[in-house]
Amino acid sequence: MGNTIQVLDYQFEPYIQAEAIQQKVTELGAAIRRDYQGKNPIFVVVLNGAFIFAADLIRACGIDCETAFV
Repeated sequence: MGNTIQVLDYQFEPYIQAEAIQQKVTELGAAIRRDYQGKNPIFVVVLNGAFIFAADLIRACGIDCETAFV
C-alpha cells in the first residue's frame, strides 16, 4: 500500500483502504435504516476514537436518532 506514517518510534501502513471502509459504513447505515425505520434508536458512542466513525455511520443511516457519548 505504501503510505506509511510514523508516530513516535512506530511506523504504520494502511491495512484497509478508506474507500472500503466507507463502503461498509454505507452498507451498515442502509441496514440500520431498513431495520429501524419509524423508530428512534440510541447510538451509544465511546469517545476514545469512535466519534468520527459514529458520525459517519449516523449520517449514513439517515433516520432520526439519539446519540449518547460515554
